[in-house]
Amino acid sequence: MTYSLTSTAKQDLKELLKTTFQKGILKVNHSDHVERISDGEALGLLISVVKRTL
Repeated sequence: MTYSLTSTAKQDLKELLKTTFQKGILKVNHSDHVERISDGEALGLLISVVKRTL
């Protein structure tokens, strides 16, 4: 697994995932796991957020 997200990107992703969970866009709150997810998992979550908000 690759872990190359910058600290800024991790913080932005954490906030994005928390907000999308609070708004009901995602059914699971993944924001607590940002420090442990791979780049591929982060990309997959981002794809889901974009698809569900378009």
